[in-house]
Amino acid sequence: MAANALKKITAEAKRIRKRHPSQSWKSAVKEAGRKYRTGKISGVRRSGVKKKKVAKRPRKRVAGKAVKRHRVTHVEHYGVIGSLASHKKAVRHLLDERLSKNLLAIEKATTKPKKKKLLKKKALIKREMNAFR
Repeated sequence: MAANALKKITAEAKRIRKRHPSQSWKSAVKEAGRKYRTGKISGVRRSGVKKKKVAKRPRKRVAGKAVKRHRVTHVEHYGVIGSLASHKKAVRHLLDERLSKNLLAIEKATTKPKKKKLLKKKALIKREMNAFR
């Protein structure tokens, strides 16, 4: 039926192009397809076709699945032993470590989506680093 439907749609598109020569072929085919679906092309009767309802298969629930979240590094200002500068230095060191790991992961990434995700993480780490400068 698909081949038959395509024949009817292309024939109708040709008729539309004859009536409107300035119209593009693509838009003529779209218009013909619309006519076909509504049943305006002769010899085509489309009744309300309903999709078969198929029960979804039950999904297995995984207990204790890890949820990835952004790690926000912060310094508690109360009850801190040592100077704030030393804590900031320690946080910067941690962020530098995370950044270097991220850069290595970017180098090793093979697909574009993975690289894009890692670049976003890099930007987030840079933002955190700038907050502690």
